[in-house]
Amino acid sequence: MQTSKDHAEVQVIEMPWFHGKISRDNAEKLLNPRKDGLFLVRESTNFPGDYTLCVCFEGRVEHYRILFQNDRMTIDEEEFFDNLSQLVNHYKEDADGLCTALGDALNREGGKCYSVDRNAFEKAGWTIKREDITLQEKIGKGEFGDVRLGTYGGKKSRCERIIKCYLLSNTKVFDGS
Repeated sequence: MQTSKDHAEVQVIEMPWFHGKISRDNAEKLLNPRKDGLFLVRESTNFPGDYTLCVCFEGRVEHYRILFQNDRMTIDEEEFFDNLSQLVNHYKEDADGLCTALGDALNREGGKCYSVDRNAFEKAGWTIKREDITLQEKIGKGEFGDVRLGTYGGKKSRCERIIKCYLLSNTKVFDGS
């Protein structure tokens, strides 16, 4: 289905279990009561770019590092997933080496997170290729970083250089709060 002349529709995936940048201690405080299988996913505080799956089992919280390798995600370096949603769905079906299969998700309060598959997003025409932009001199500051003069498609434009963006493997995450 086309949403405009040049861009196809891309599925947005809800990730209510993704809590972003919270500490191990905060995750453990949130995961109460500690019902087996209750879980959340957070950004790793010790390994930037990786994530942590926090799962309740027998009154404790187990923390599993989710490694980001070669644009894919894994816990055990045997099963690989394109994004966090695929990983979570896999471990809901089968514990596959975890202490227990994932059960109920602890939903994030204060707004949901969403993701889109980066490859699908690019194929649908929603991105600008870096090689199609030429950045020139800095002309100011914007909300997301420096504003530079540049060219895109042969025309001069103002380009805002983005400093920070959440990347989840092949997934972009949008905070809905």
